[in-house]
Amino acid sequence: MDKITHFNYVPNQKGTVSGMFFELLGKETFPNLRILQHGYSNIYDLYAQIKTTKKTDDIILEFKLHVKDFIQDIVKGTKKWSDVNYLVVFDFTATDEQYVMEQGFSVAKEENLLDDHLFACASIDSQANEPIYIISIKDILNRNTAKLRK
Repeated sequence: MDKITHFNYVPNQKGTVSGMFFELLGKETFPNLRILQHGYSNIYDLYAQIKTTKKTDDIILEFKLHVKDFIQDIVKGTKKWSDVNYLVVFDFTATDEQYVMEQGFSVAKEENLLDDHLFACASIDSQANEPIYIISIKDILNRNTAKLRK
């Protein structure tokens, strides 16, 4: 049986979340994603392009250990909501969902991972900007593990 990830523990820092994402990218989990620039010296973590059946879009992905960390960056003005398209976290929990709603944002949880949005499990909406899609590494790993068992 193929091993889904070489990481054996739940991440405790955003660098590990990033590493897991790139491991999945290397396994062609995101075949329509093209990396343009990555690094922590930029304002955002990952600049990329995503190709859909109709067009190619420039996107920005941000890696965080928890959604709360991103919301705090928005509140502090370190990051701009309107710049980010995807937020990559290890797990999007009920606690995260509650925190997001307490901050005045709405959450749309998906029953199935969104194929056309890098397997996002949810989106958060500020009502003034486009939604930000939440990519949960844990959900993708669970999905891939289930596929291997079939």
